[in-house]
Amino acid sequence: MKKLRMGVIGMGFGSILLSLNAQKGYSQEVRGNTDPGDTGECIFEVCGIADAWKPKEALEELAKKYHVAYYSNDYHDIVSKPDIDVIAVYVPDALHHEICMAALNAGKHVVCTKPMTSSLDDAIEIVKKVDETGLKFLIGQTMRFEPQYASIKKLCDDGDLGKIVVASAHYLHDMRPLYLETPWRLSMPQDFIYGGLCHPVDVLRWFCGDVDEVHALGNKGFLTQGRKSEFDNYIVNIKFKNGIIGRAMALFDIVEPPLPMMEVDIMGTKGSASAEFTDFHPGKLKCKLDKLPAKYPCEIPFPPQTTGDRGLGNTVM
Repeated sequence: MKKLRMGVIGMGFGSILLSLNAQKGYSQEVRGNTDPGDTGECIFEVCGIADAWKPKEALEELAKKYHVAYYSNDYHDIVSKPDIDVIAVYVPDALHHEICMAALNAGKHVVCTKPMTSSLDDAIEIVKKVDETGLKFLIGQTMRFEPQYASIKKLCDDGDLGKIVVASAHYLHDMRPLYLETPWRLSMPQDFIYGGLCHPVDVLRWFCGDVDEVHALGNKGFLTQGRKSEFDNYIVNIKFKNGIIGRAMALFDIVEPPLPMMEVDIMGTKGSASAEFTDFHPGKLKCKLDKLPAKYPCEIPFPPQTTGDRGLGNTVM
């Protein structure tokens, strides 16, 4: 059994990981491989936390509550600890590259919330460093772990939908409440094609494989004219290498959309399925299958996700 000691940078969304220490005697056993040659169990424990914006007294309180050994307002203090194996990065997008590179240069494995970086050049530099060091680097994409989407994947893998022909996914927000909660989104460099469109594109790639051709359109709405961005809304047509065609839509400068926050629709030769997810709200899966005599949609409800920041605690853990 291998024990991995983790340092978490960013106590907003990153505070979800403190629950690792709240279970099973302040650690959590997670079954799965940490490398191709390791088929045993791992115990993860948060041993250090850092946040540049929280008062040090607040960090001290969290450290005492969750039995965390180290805390600091400076992430360098945590990255430099020789007894920490993994650094988890949960800070504003524009800071991902700096902290991830510091962790890799210090010989630490890295878990980074999406997106990897806010620029392609920075992402390429991180990939080169990972290849050079042989360290592990994981992007925290959560939507594949939502039970609605995992259920559609099971239908696909079992052959119930047949061969996929067309796939579609959207991810959209009225961003005004989030701008109040995270004002850095208005002032720091951030491209929603990395931070937002990644959700529907990643899920479509999960179902459909590698992409062969892309046609994209974008525009800017009228809610955030002060934000330094060319586009805030995207519609992307995709042709996959296996011939499947799809569409990914990501809209972030819109008002009160009467749609689920994220929806995935998969159309196949033996049936079709659709699933939806919205923060803190119940989800659902609908499907129609040729093998079923009933030709109206079968609907399965899913309870809302309510644990952790944005209700994503279960998928992150």
